[in-house]
Amino acid sequence: MTTGLYDDAIKAYSNSYELMHSPISLYQRAKCFIAVGNIEQAYDDLVCTLKISSNDRVVMTDKKCLNALRTCIIKKNYESALSKISALIPGE
Repeated sequence: MTTGLYDDAIKAYSNSYELMHSPISLYQRAKCFIAVGNIEQAYDDLVCTLKISSNDRVVMTDKKCLNALRTCIIKKNYESALSKISALIPGE
């Protein structure tokens, strides 16, 4: 998928969220933001998704992984981020 298509999907999920306030719209938009490299907006969407759907384990795990990635980018501490993400993966 090209960046333009992700941008179109982001707009569609934004419109969907405005109309229905569905956590699924926010979650899908977060995945699109990740695909285009907008990590901060993706993280914000995951935080908002958890406010609406606080018991969603998939979203919780994705948020933890994305937070580890954010930490890695900010601190350039790749080993720490990798170990945090690996700890979240079952069987690792």
